[in-house]
Parts: sequence; structure tokens; C-alpha cells
Amino acid sequence: MRILIELSGEQTSLARAEALAALEASGRPFRVLLAEDRLLAAETDVDAGWLARRLGLAHYVDELLAWGPLDAVLVAARGLSFPDRTFRVRVNSFKGCHNKQELERQIGDLIVAREVNLRNPDEEVRLIEGEQHYLCRRLAAIDRSAYESRKVEERSFFYPISLHPRLARALVNLGRVREGDVVLDPFCGTGGVLLEAGLIGARVIGSDIREDMVEGCREVLGRWGLTADLAAMDIGKVPEYVGRVDAVVTDPPYGRATTTKGEPLGSLFARALAVARDVLKPGRFLSMIVPDPKLVKSTEGLELVESYSLRVHKSLTRTFVVIRRAGGTSVLVGRTPEGPPPSRAP
Repeated sequence: MRILIELSGEQTSLARAEALAALEASGRPFRVLLAEDRLLAAETDVDAGWLARRLGLAHYVDELLAWGPLDAVLVAARGLSFPDRTFRVRVNSFKGCHNKQELERQIGDLIVAREVNLRNPDEEVRLIEGEQHYLCRRLAAIDRSAYESRKVEERSFFYPISLHPRLARALVNLGRVREGDVVLDPFCGTGGVLLEAGLIGARVIGSDIREDMVEGCREVLGRWGLTADLAAMDIGKVPEYVGRVDAVVTDPPYGRATTTKGEPLGSLFARALAVARDVLKPGRFLSMIVPDPKLVKSTEGLELVESYSLRVHKSLTRTFVVIRRAGGTSVLVGRTPEGPPPSRAP
């Protein structure tokens, strides 16, 4: 099936990277058909509902029916038929389309269906205007309200500097975390990263140098029915405690509201990289956030795969970095080579 992922606009390169990483984590082969600012299309048999439950920085997962110039897409719409189902048409434009309602009526008139239902249809046909026009059938929507319900201010224990759940989920996906994987956060803080990893079915382990953070993390995870192996310790002791893990996903301390117990950031991050190298299984990933990419120095056995910067405010930029432990399988788990973007679907 050809799918089209409608990405959110918080940071489009990060959103695209998250979607690709989630596809890789599925373990299913896929081929990228096209990528533009807010859209990513791929050919894959990954379940759309599964993908929608994974992603944080997206809005919809659609079946891509046709794409190209508007006239060609309208011709393709004539072949749509839902004789036993209700439907509606929605137009979404990233180019400032001013005739959305007219286009919705025009496409609706071409579709064979039981009847139009604008409130709760069985099928939603979508026309997306980007660099080309894309005719789609909605398969699944990302439940963004669920992420909002897990925001830091909604938790019983939090610090204001905690990641938004959508960004924490993106960080987990960048780590190529699979259901049943053992995931370590050695700077677990209030538990936002472990919460998102646990909700997609990972087994979670966390540590923090502060006992109050560890207990607060345990409380947060329990609120969502999750358990974790947690302990208060310096990061240098983590390898003795956890053994081998499938992924390390973490947002270390670096801002004014956090503490490193007086340790320079360069030293702390170097030790974090060394721990990741020691505990990660070969071929698996460390995804982490750094305030300065220069803090991620070359470490034997680790390979920097990708990085994405997100400006928070004038004095803080978060850079999401993905690092792979040497050995094991290819970085592009499940991915087949990208093909050239065709002008329209056959």
C-alpha cells in the first residue's frame, strides 16, 4: 500500500526523521516515494493504525490514491466508490488554497457513495495541496489530545523544563524502539521519556543522580499503569546495574533549572556516551538531546547517524542526535532504497 504521512509543523525535518525511524522500527520493508516539507509518502505494508499510535509529530496517516496536477487527480477521483458507506471530502492546503469548499463539492460530486456525512463519515477522502496535489483516503489520525493530557503540568510530579510528550515520543522513535525492547534513560528526571517508551510497549529502566527525581518518575509512570526498574545513582555506575539494553533514550541535564552536581557538561556528556557504548547491543541506537552538537564528540564504537536542531528560545537550542553502536544490522532496518518521486500514481 502507498501511505502518505501528514507531518506536523513544529519542526518538519525532525518530524520526517521520526516517521522514517518509526517505519524502520516496524521491521517491515518500505520504499520512500516522495518527501516534501509537510508530507512523506512510502510504499509499505506497515499497519496504519500502528503507525498513528507511534507518531508524535504528525496529524494523519492516509492511503495515497493518486498524485500530480489537479486535473489528473480529479480524474482519479472519478474511480472512487463507497456504495455501502458514507463519506466526506476535506481539502488541506499548504499553499494557501482559497477555494477549499468549491473543491470539496467538486470532488464529492465525482464519488459514488451511499451518502455524504459531514459529522461522522465511514470514509474521509482528502485532497492535499503541496508541491503537487495528493488524493488520499484517511486511514488513521494521531491522537494529539492524548499527548496534551500527558503534558508536564498534568502530571503529579514535574519540572517546567520537561520535554513536551510529543517531543519525548519523537526522541523514543528516533531510537528505533520496538515493542518488548529494553530501554534505558540514565537521566530519567520526571519520567517523560520513559513514559512514552512504556506506552509503546517497551520495558523501561531509569536512573538519576537525585533520589527525589527517581521517586517522582516512579509516581508518574504508575499514574499511567507502567512499572520500571528505577534507581538513584551516578551515571558511571549504570553499566553495572543494567547490563545490555536495546536502546538508550535520554534528555540529559543542561539548562539553568537542572543540576549536574558541579560537573562540566563536556565531562558529563562524555561519560554518557561511554555508558551508552558499554550497555547498547551492537547495531542499536542512542537518541539524546544536547544543547550543543559539539558536546557529542567522537567515541570509539559509536557512529553519529543524524541530528536535528530545535530552537526553544534565545538562549536554548535543543539538538536531537541519533548515535548507533557499532556492529549488528544495518542502520536502515527494514528500509529499501528510495525511488525517484513519480509525477503521479499509475
